[in-house]
Amino acid sequence: MLPDFLCIGAQRCGTTWLFENLREHPEIFMPQRKELNFFSEIDGNYTKGLEWYKNHFNNAPKETLKGEITPEYFVDSNAPEKISTTLGIIKIIVILRNPLERAYSSYGKGLREGNWNISFDEFVKTNMDYCIDRGKYYQQLQPYIATFGKKNLLIKIYEDIQTDPFKFIKDIYSFLGVSPDFISSQTDNKFNIGVSNKGPVLSFITLIRDLIYKTPLKNSIKFLQRNSLINKFMRESLSSKKGIIQFSGWMKNEYYDDVKSLSVLLKRDMLLEWKLENE
Repeated sequence: MLPDFLCIGAQRCGTTWLFENLREHPEIFMPQRKELNFFSEIDGNYTKGLEWYKNHFNNAPKETLKGEITPEYFVDSNAPEKISTTLGIIKIIVILRNPLERAYSSYGKGLREGNWNISFDEFVKTNMDYCIDRGKYYQQLQPYIATFGKKNLLIKIYEDIQTDPFKFIKDIYSFLGVSPDFISSQTDNKFNIGVSNKGPVLSFITLIRDLIYKTPLKNSIKFLQRNSLINKFMRESLSSKKGIIQFSGWMKNEYYDDVKSLSVLLKRDMLLEWKLENE
């Protein structure tokens, strides 16, 4: 048994939220592990063999659609050929986010996990490939379009999750050919509460939440969190701090041409929506 569709990223663009929604749909099977990383060149599991990959889908009921999510596939130019050779021409889902915000989110995640303790500017300058290159979406889409064709690619915009998460996931269900009217308990859980610039209160709340998430009470706590005053407080606090984050003009320039081409592809002005226009 092999997957019928893949979500290939991008990183820090809501793929965990998507995973939680897809795995609840009765017509879809997702493996227990979110990122199988089978088709990736770097630190991938391709050498473990096809049987290793198939084993993750052995428990899928016969009539269900099988899928997998690994954001690393998006940045690997060799992955499309490996995927098509192994799985054939399948459906591919891509979620894209303001590349500046995506880079900052990666930086913040690393802060929380203790991977670094430097300023954002320092992080970008010492991780150009991780920050800048990963945000050049049009460039990374080209081998997938060439291999699978536009009709087999669904390109979604992360910011639309925050505007209307129910329409967002319904579009994905429709693309996959499963019932679009199914409502997951995870759909309104659209905020992945981040890491930095929270202050001591928010940091303490996040720490306690993350510790609880590692226990069997995870699903119950998530339900309470989505409907709690604490979650509302965290959302509003983080949202109010977003304006403090000032991205350098040179970063906008790095993305300008790529996002301009992406806008043409999507027939949607992402330069305007992501505020990347030349000033």
